[in-house]
Amino acid sequence: MDLYAHSLWALLTVNRWLPLADPALAEALAAYIARLLDHDGITPRARGELSSVHYVLRENST
Repeated sequence: MDLYAHSLWALLTVNRWLPLADPALAEALAAYIARLLDHDGITPRARGELSSVHYVLRENST
């Protein structure tokens, strides 16, 4: 989970425009990340990075 979260975080930190390329995919990913954040089984680092990704996705939603 940590590698997955970190990869998404790194990708969207460098390319904040990516959610604009496919808004439907960004919306689906944001919903999936919201469900992940509801689980207790993720590390604090993954939770922080997923929270940042969720923010970027919501910030760039159309």
